[in-house]
Amino acid sequence: MFTLVLGIILVVYGIVFIVAFLTLPENSTRTTLEEVWPDSVILMVLMLGWVLKRVRVNDPYRLASLVLGIFMMPVSLRLIITGLQQVLP
Repeated sequence: MFTLVLGIILVVYGIVFIVAFLTLPENSTRTTLEEVWPDSVILMVLMLGWVLKRVRVNDPYRLASLVLGIFMMPVSLRLIITGLQQVLP
């Protein structure tokens, strides 16, 4: 049951990250990110954005939110499938 709930939560976070990618303007800075999104989303995007900034990627915060959204979807779907297998024998 826990894995099912965790999978559903990760689906919501994946959607939030993809929406963040779509709504952030080009070449967005840390201040525009902090004005719009909740703290938990900001923390994950800032950590990955910092790494991408060190690699010298253009527009690191938008790319970070897209990568996190794409990463969350298969992980969450796998957790949902595992949770359903546990709940429905």
